[in-house]
Amino acid sequence: MTSLRAAVERVRAADPAACREAPAALAPDAIARDFATRFAGIPAVSRPGPEPMVRYRTTTGTMPVLLGLYGDAARVRSLLPGYPKRVSPETVVELVAGARRWKAAPLAATIPVRLADLPVLRATPRDAGPYLTLGVVTAWDDDGAVLMSVHRLLVLDDHRLTIWMVPGRRLRQRYEEVIRSGGRLPVTVAIGAAPAVVVASALSTRHLPPGTG
Repeated sequence: MTSLRAAVERVRAADPAACREAPAALAPDAIARDFATRFAGIPAVSRPGPEPMVRYRTTTGTMPVLLGLYGDAARVRSLLPGYPKRVSPETVVELVAGARRWKAAPLAATIPVRLADLPVLRATPRDAGPYLTLGVVTAWDDDGAVLMSVHRLLVLDDHRLTIWMVPGRRLRQRYEEVIRSGGRLPVTVAIGAAPAVVVASALSTRHLPPGTG
């Protein structure tokens, strides 16, 4: 699948029963709780089994929220045509190659957006604030190697986000190198990336081919 939209349409066509629409608009702080209560499986609750794909409307804007797309292993595999049942170093190389070939569709226009205008969720009362979920953060080494990882992004205000970079991981190491040299680390954040990109970005660095982090 070359885009999130294409993946969603494929799921709708292949398994309509797994696609749900929340009956009423909810406040952003209530959406994650509703999904966990009604649809989620392990680890959100002790209930096993696949999760449906659920589209929510919010009471604060027009942009919908999609939860559960990756909540079924068979569904995820169906979105990666040709990906084998057993993972090996060779199949990881194929997956990463597919992620590198992914390109976002060209924008028809550049639209200024305040972060506060996005449907930003607070998953639990213990959260530090509202988060954008499943943000694929990409940075680059000096030699051009790609550093790609999935993060929750805490919204600080209309123009700033913060993320937790795990100590010992290459993104954190690269950030610290750049800061020590007095520079700044440019990154991109993709919301709604293609499935191959999301899955590849979640792989441990030790399983990735050279030049990828």
